[in-house]
Amino acid sequence: MMMGGGLLIGLVVLVLVVLLIGGGIAAVVWFVGQSSRSPREGSGQEPRRESEALEILRQRYARGEIDREEFERMREEIRS
Repeated sequence: MMMGGGLLIGLVVLVLVVLLIGGGIAAVVWFVGQSSRSPREGSGQEPRRESEALEILRQRYARGEIDREEFERMREEIRS
């Protein structure tokens, strides 16, 4: 009779360990999914990407690749 009780406890512990590991894996997958979302989906990276895009635009303008009118138009697109 004691063997059956020990087996049951072992099975419960095994299930709990599997659930704990599965929960950890699910948390990692969720976190990676959240961090790889685009800024428009609310990941909080929009200001950083916007400033990077504006910096690239300023560099292109400074090198003469685009004119003032195109610079202004593209800057407004980035900000909207």
